[in-house]
Amino acid sequence: VKGDAVALELRLLGEGKVWLNNEKLDVPPLWIEVLGVMCLKERPLSLEELLSFLYGDGGNKDNLKANLSKMRRVFPISQHPYQLGITYSTDVAQIQNLLAYGKISEALKLYKGSVLPYSDAPFLRHIDEVLAETIRQATLLSQDSEALFSLLEYYEDDLELLETLSGVMKQGDPRSAAVGARLKQLHRDFEIEDHRVLSVA
Repeated sequence: VKGDAVALELRLLGEGKVWLNNEKLDVPPLWIEVLGVMCLKERPLSLEELLSFLYGDGGNKDNLKANLSKMRRVFPISQHPYQLGITYSTDVAQIQNLLAYGKISEALKLYKGSVLPYSDAPFLRHIDEVLAETIRQATLLSQDSEALFSLLEYYEDDLELLETLSGVMKQGDPRSAAVGARLKQLHRDFEIEDHRVLSVA
């Protein structure tokens, strides 16, 4: 259930965090994964769907059901199908909405890197890939040096990002030297790698 008065606040970028009614909760990593899937899918889910989104073709139904039963003591989760019965918000959805309206700088302020880096859940890894590429492309297209610098914190080896930043930086920007040095290093690394590939071929 989404709404203005948010009861559950879920942070999925970086280290997962959960607040319920403004109180920070210490919950198992799996619970954050389950909450993440429920919030981002935004519809009731069967046990089979949850299992697939979390484990792909693997996973154990009984173990997942046991965890859902324990979660229900803390969070109002319906039974068969599973759905949260409270209002919620996630940082991922907030960033997606900001990007949809072209508010790149605001989106970057919320962006904290990968979605639950510890998680192998197929659905969350897909969300991570899509979000990362969406915010990357939006930032590149913006040609905004400050936005590019912000994203560089998470993609310091991104050649296209560095080259774009180098091309839009104002003359005399004290950060130019560091950007130029990193670019030269990456170009050298790529040349060495290309040489290795050609030697093997």
